Amino acid sequence: MMLLDGDNELEIRERGKRTFITRKQAKRKKDSKKQKEHIEKFRDAATYARHVIKDPELKAKYQAKVNAHQKSAYTVALRDYMNAPVIHYIKVTGDTITVKASDDFMVVTVKVEVSDASGKIIEKGDAERYKRHHLIWKYKSTIDRLSEPGIIIKAYATDNPGNLGSSEVIL
Repeated sequence: MMLLDGDNELEIRERGKRTFITRKQAKRKKDSKKQKEHIEKFRDAATYARHVIKDPELKAKYQAKVNAHQKSAYTVALRDYMNAPVIHYIKVTGDTITVKASDDFMVVTVKVEVSDASGKIIEKGDAERYKRHHLIWKYKSTIDRLSEPGIIIKAYATDNPGNLGSSEVIL
């Protein structure tokens, strides 16, 4: 039922056994492409979080990260899905490539790729987590050309849901 109050249209709504009189809500605009993509990603995140809750081992890992802002393993998993890992830096010392990577939950793998100035991949492989610091990953190169100008080093960090964060440095 519609009512008029000056310039405002009012409508009567019922929820359960309660009745409310509210302003008529404006019709919602269609979602933009970016909004649709975000909604889809959020749906996927909710599916992932439900999967985490059903797996006792995985749930326990996420439960360990519960805090005042994230009050359940579900919300920690949801946030983990929504945010990709971040690579803070890539450093080269001799034949060792050091990568600092973080995630709101946990970085699972870091891969390193070394290319020449033309972009041709010379070497690639998995970095190993440094035992003394959980954010640091080290990759021991088998080539001695790391000091050549124009060498491109790319690092890729992956988290539990499979999100990918990447960075590159040109020497």
